[in-house]
Amino acid sequence: MNTQLSRERDRARLEGGFSLLELTIASMMVLMLAWLVTTLSLDGMRAQKFTERTARVTEITQDVLDDIQRGLGSAVGLFGGGAIGQGYLDALVMTGMPRAILSSRIPTVDVSGRIERDGGTTTRTGNELFYARYAWTDEFQTTSGLVYRTDIYRIERFYLTPVRGGPNQARPDGLNLCHWVSEPLADGNQLDRISSAADRTEICAHLVNRTADRTGVVRDAVKLLWLGHVAINAVGTLREIDVDGDLSLTPLPSRGGTAWRILPEIRLCDPDILIYRHHSVATNFSLSSAGVSRFVTQSTNNEGFPHGFEVQIIGPPSARQVLVHLTLVSTNQDGRRAYADMQTIVDVRDP
Repeated sequence: MNTQLSRERDRARLEGGFSLLELTIASMMVLMLAWLVTTLSLDGMRAQKFTERTARVTEITQDVLDDIQRGLGSAVGLFGGGAIGQGYLDALVMTGMPRAILSSRIPTVDVSGRIERDGGTTTRTGNELFYARYAWTDEFQTTSGLVYRTDIYRIERFYLTPVRGGPNQARPDGLNLCHWVSEPLADGNQLDRISSAADRTEICAHLVNRTADRTGVVRDAVKLLWLGHVAINAVGTLREIDVDGDLSLTPLPSRGGTAWRILPEIRLCDPDILIYRHHSVATNFSLSSAGVSRFVTQSTNNEGFPHGFEVQIIGPPSARQVLVHLTLVSTNQDGRRAYADMQTIVDVRDP
């Protein structure tokens, strides 16, 4: 009898449902489980996106360094800090290109040093790269039947420019990397070695008037002859070709002014290497782990120096080496900033 009554009480208790306390505890456990699953899912998504951003900034950094390395691989002269380098820098026509940051600096060539962090009061490291490179060889047959080959060069400049207000303590971005490319310049030394004045004039007329070369290819017009890495204002360093193939030791009126000015090849210039890709050169205000300012002490004067683009040039002309250190940061502000820190050393011909 007692057993039957006990079974009836248990059945009644079960049919009566859960108590309020039991429901509350169960609800809390469900909510905690949902919160845990959601948090883990969001953390996983953020980690995945950060990994994707890191892969992207690494890819872009490598692409930029590859472009710089290819240019340096065909370099025929490096412009370092000093009168010659500054003279050529002042002669560049930068119309249409963004301005360089105020602390833009060409590296000082150290013929007996090695690649290492600058010490003491000596600063060799720059945050700009400035050089002349081989572009193509023109092959032309004159009416005399002789075939002449003339090397053609271009001057290139990589430099930092401020964007979106420039470097700022509140964020690690605000710098773009720009690439300026000059008009073509013919090797004046090669043309001077031509014994026939008539042939030399014919070749110059061919270069400036863009007639087809010996293989039938039509190239860009070449209006300047260049003697190489000597002071730009020295007599004969630059000579301009007129339409008849004659040479002038002073700039022609069409170039404007009396001082030599080297014009850009607009279609080859790139004023916006990084911003359209949603990346920036890392500034001095980046995390210390980003690798900025590895080779020189940071400065906050004049928009800061050096930021995430450092250049060193060492060794004698016969064994010149160029270090390029580049640190980029993603401009995506959703979550952790993604950085990439890379460097390359290039052997450069510098006669």
